[in-house]
Amino acid sequence: AVQGPASERVMELMSPGAGHSRKDFPLFAFRETPWTSGNSEWHTIVARTGYSGEDGFEIFMPNSAAAPFWSALLERGAPLGIQACGLGARDTLRLEAALPLYGHELRDDLNIAASNVAWTIKCEKGEFVGSTHIKSALENGFRQKLCGLEVLDPGIVRDGVLLYSGTSNVGFVTSGTKTPTVNKSIALAYLDYALATPGIEVEADVRGRRLRVRVVPLPFYRRPKAASS
Repeated sequence: AVQGPASERVMELMSPGAGHSRKDFPLFAFRETPWTSGNSEWHTIVARTGYSGEDGFEIFMPNSAAAPFWSALLERGAPLGIQACGLGARDTLRLEAALPLYGHELRDDLNIAASNVAWTIKCEKGEFVGSTHIKSALENGFRQKLCGLEVLDPGIVRDGVLLYSGTSNVGFVTSGTKTPTVNKSIALAYLDYALATPGIEVEADVRGRRLRVRVVPLPFYRRPKAASS
């Protein structure tokens, strides 16, 4: 995955003339592209996708192409500041963009109607697995709602931390850390619907210590328009 504001220029260095502009290669599109290194050529699939909140590409290729592609990527992208990052780094960026992750914000024991991807549900198209429960929640409301939190006291709140208003448990954190772009301790959490309004403050219980957290609008970070043109 090649992600970030310079990803378009990096990919052009990898495949000159292939056309990586938004006009030629829109978001969520994919194309089959041969990639050549020395005397070898591999079949690859390039998609303008990712889960970091930034512009980016994901490249699918045979195992034999992975090592030479990786080496070429780091070499050609060096003048643009490319860096190798793991999934932990990616996770901080998807959190800033408020992108839900299965096992955290999206789980079998949580009704997806309460999440920020409820717009993808089309109950009017007919029955599907879970549609009865989802439709009921959409029509009758749900007890908790996914929202964004900013930690006001020093510290980090992580997945599983419980939220309180006084002595009442009012929710729980699904993802949380201090992130690099907004440079704040932030979290996604399911909070009682009546409290899931920007500006409301509750407390997070971190190993017996209460930290003040405030509900804030989502996403925490939105890439500049200039970076998506």
